[in-house]
Amino acid sequence: PDEFIPERWLKHSGKDETKFTTNMLAFIPFSMGPSNCVGKNLAMLEMRMVTALLVQQLYMKFGEGFKGEKWEEGIEEYFIIKPPPLPIQISRAKSD
Repeated sequence: PDEFIPERWLKHSGKDETKFTTNMLAFIPFSMGPSNCVGKNLAMLEMRMVTALLVQQLYMKFGEGFKGEKWEEGIEEYFIIKPPPLPIQISRAKSD
């Protein structure tokens, strides 16, 4: 506990020893139990509301030539997610 060794919270993914993935047993962003994050429920509610609003009012599509499988493979997780670029074209949805 006296040394900074971030690898202790990671697990190896497959044969590549240099590639790590999040150990979900150690990754609990809102904490757990009676002392968990006070704002967790409010944060989750706000995320649902913003997502619903975006889906209702905006039209979104992936950029030309975008491959979803390749994007997902490019996600790097080192306790903080580092996703690759996600090209999305956004325009206002047609109102009734």
